[in-house]
Amino acid sequence: MFSRGTVDFGSAVFSGGTVTFERATLTGGTVTFDDPTFRGGTVFEWGPLSVPAGA
Repeated sequence: MFSRGTVDFGSAVFSGGTVTFERATLTGGTVTFDDPTFRGGTVFEWGPLSVPAGA
């Protein structure tokens, strides 16, 4: 669960494998992915993210 605050994946390096947010719940705050690097076939699974109205 991401609740308030800031989660910053800025300049993160993802090197293969699977990154999943499939069961994540967003209940406020900020999640950023500014300028990431993807290597080696990284797969993202977003799934049915629960995002509050107005977010």
